[in-house]
Amino acid sequence: MLNAVRRARTPLLFLILLLCLQIGAGVGLWPSYQDIFSAISKWLAGRGALAVFAVSLVENIAILNTYFPGAIAILGAMAATSGDPALALKVWLAITMGAAAGQTASFYIGRQVQRVKTNVTSLAMLTAYWHPFPGSLVSFTAGRSGSKEIDFFPRAGAILLFWNVFWGAAMYLFGNFIASENSLAFIVGVLVVWAGYAVFVGSRRSSG
Repeated sequence: MLNAVRRARTPLLFLILLLCLQIGAGVGLWPSYQDIFSAISKWLAGRGALAVFAVSLVENIAILNTYFPGAIAILGAMAATSGDPALALKVWLAITMGAAAGQTASFYIGRQVQRVKTNVTSLAMLTAYWHPFPGSLVSFTAGRSGSKEIDFFPRAGAILLFWNVFWGAAMYLFGNFIASENSLAFIVGVLVVWAGYAVFVGSRRSSG
């Protein structure tokens, strides 16, 4: 059982960090998640591609993006370009470049922590890179597993490009029809599922 819990320590640490941030916001030590999101949206509205790049960069870096509500703000920025192809391309390029830089950072952050024996498959990337948060966790795990750059980056780049094209087109064409989401609840859900899965796999291996 102890081994199973050890396998889940990364998502558990993220959950503890998020809980501490929420408690701090509750007692007024720093702004709430909603206040941060509102401030980011207003900041993006008054600035250009460089601001979009910066938000996309942070949103794609593991650990930093745990409490950073950038995904909805990024999608909102893309949706706001509807009807202006030149502006849409400019914003999309800023988002994509920021995402690529952020996922690269997540990979190398993973390299700095204790190695784990994990095979990060293309399917894992495909099912994770649709959103920056699970995508950064996969990149982080790939770094921890010791994946070689020549193996990881071509696959990650192609899949990240696919999802960015998908979301860019969806926001440009149908942005007004996209319902809002609770990103904080989504992040907690991802971490809980990840921790549960890690404990389950660890328990099976311990009993096997």
